[in-house]
Amino acid sequence: MSVEAATARRLSEGDSHARGQVLEPAEVAWLAVLPCAVIVTLEIVLLGPPLGHALLEPAGDHFWPQAEVVPEPVEHGRFVLALLGAPLLAAVVAASRRRPFVVRPALARAGITAARAATITLLAIALLAQHNVLFRSYIPPVWPEQIFNVATIVVSAALAVAIGALLPRREIVARLARLVRETRARRVVSALIAVALVANWLQPAFNTETTAGQAMGSNLIWWDMAETFAVLDGRTPLVDYHSQYAQLLPYVAAIPLAVLGASMGVWTATMIVCSAIGMLAIRAVLRRVTGSSVLALVLFAPFLAVSAMLVGGDLRSTQQFSIWPMRYAAPYVLLWLTARHLDGAHPRRRIPLVLAGSLVAINNVEFGLPALGATLAAVLWANPPRSRRAAARLAGETAGGLLGAVALVALVSLARTGQLPDLVLLLEFPRLYGVDGWVLERMAAFGFHLAVYATFVATIGVATVRAARGDDDRLLTGLLVWSGVFGLGASSYFAGRSDTLSLIALFSAWGLALVLLVIVVGRRLIGRDRPPTAPELAVLFGCGLMVCALAQVPLPWNEASRLERTTEPVFVQSAAVRFVSDTTEPGERVAIITPLGHRLAYDAGVVNVAPYASTESMPTEEQLETTLAAIRREGAERLYLGVIYGEQIVYQGQFDAITAAGWAIADQRGDYVMLTNAQPSR
Repeated sequence: MSVEAATARRLSEGDSHARGQVLEPAEVAWLAVLPCAVIVTLEIVLLGPPLGHALLEPAGDHFWPQAEVVPEPVEHGRFVLALLGAPLLAAVVAASRRRPFVVRPALARAGITAARAATITLLAIALLAQHNVLFRSYIPPVWPEQIFNVATIVVSAALAVAIGALLPRREIVARLARLVRETRARRVVSALIAVALVANWLQPAFNTETTAGQAMGSNLIWWDMAETFAVLDGRTPLVDYHSQYAQLLPYVAAIPLAVLGASMGVWTATMIVCSAIGMLAIRAVLRRVTGSSVLALVLFAPFLAVSAMLVGGDLRSTQQFSIWPMRYAAPYVLLWLTARHLDGAHPRRRIPLVLAGSLVAINNVEFGLPALGATLAAVLWANPPRSRRAAARLAGETAGGLLGAVALVALVSLARTGQLPDLVLLLEFPRLYGVDGWVLERMAAFGFHLAVYATFVATIGVATVRAARGDDDRLLTGLLVWSGVFGLGASSYFAGRSDTLSLIALFSAWGLALVLLVIVVGRRLIGRDRPPTAPELAVLFGCGLMVCALAQVPLPWNEASRLERTTEPVFVQSAAVRFVSDTTEPGERVAIITPLGHRLAYDAGVVNVAPYASTESMPTEEQLETTLAAIRREGAERLYLGVIYGEQIVYQGQFDAITAAGWAIADQRGDYVMLTNAQPSR
């Protein structure tokens, strides 16, 4: 029951007297908004600094002087405390079911009105601050007006008002119901359209050897490709290779390259297919929760657009392979499995669901761990344990799934190397980035990120209200809390490097939460006599922002023209391949510490024993020591260094440390040098 319906019922029963009334869960949630916000704000202001200094100070790694290091312990301490807002609100609502809250109707109405007004004001300030109005939140590398300009805001507002006016009209809803009614033909056609849309939105991410050099974001490909080629070259993540982005996806991506050829075209196509699987998983989730393929497609299209939104110029989130598919695809497949589980389909047991979630967490901690937590929250909110025995069973199944995932990863590692994985390595790069402050950016006090945060909190709040009321659609309840928990956890990515690029990278998670809230609001508005409330209009406005992102659709003919413009195959490094081939024996173990060094080794027919992607991935002295130790252990007698784009990528301190360890230049060709050790390992 909505807040308005509960209030109307009481007035009709003569409950407008001075005596107090038991509050409905939705009323409790709204009345708790301001107190919870005040408590969390005080915690952020007062406890953020001591918490950050106590727990999140730099870990003591020794960075090279040239490395860009900006520790943010206070900011990160405050971010951790901000995450308490949603569970605090949920706890208040849950507590009201055990001990009902009694408040006078007039006071309740005033408190709810104030909470709604404050929420709308915060959202408006956050949107204005993104345009440096009232508060300044402009952060490079792109201009804030490229996210949501004035025209976008006006159109979104108009769409919100129009939808809010149309849905209460029963004749309109009846016509729409006939249009979206599920049939086999509509199901097939909708699926084909969804696949076509995904393919079209992802096509800018496809490149060949001769087009990748001029692609937007090509400077990131050196980093993103490294892990796949490390696996192809015989390295094993979590054992003898330190991955930055994904620990398990490289195994999957390496298979097509081994079969079809290790080329840029095959690799980008493989990444696109993985991204498409994650995106289509969301379409399947929406179809399951709405019961209509047509309606799911209508909701999926703006979600897809905002997931592939332009970051600046021609660069899209989907062209950052470290975002899509490395961070998002696996969590979204896990969401699809979670939706099936909540809806009574396979996997019906919780152990395989938790096992899948644990593998997702191992693959990428930053997004995978929040996805696992979101899955557990969805299970709890949709089917809370009713006894201690049930809670113990859930805990045991969770532990079983976790151990099963670790065992699977251990088996793969043992089969490839004879060694167990070192799970501590999962935290190496999160520590360097998040705690030590490697290449971070400060967060603005106000900006659109606050609206994104509020959206995630709202989904958890709505899910908790639905669970407290015992609403029948447990699937939607579970999906709502999943999106909120996942979004808040994934926000650590933006909390670290707080620039516009990282903010837009969160828009897929934000779009998912908005789409689910739109389903809730849409169901409330259908056939209702009263106009939409301000919060409902805010949700529809957010949906309008997503719809406006459809205007950024890639044009196929432009993409075809782009692929016709070719350059030299920069990422092949032909000269370096010849250099290594001429100075080594086939299958020889060497160390190649350059960008895409493992691809270089694979093409040259040797084995690169370096445990990192390149010297750029080793910003600390300890990492270079680890690399030199691996070289000695593997018996490599040649070490190759190089430059890319005419820029020296080896810090002077790194080179000095390498020479101090006994290595000296023995040969040089162009930008690449070969060093040998005066004291060989064998």
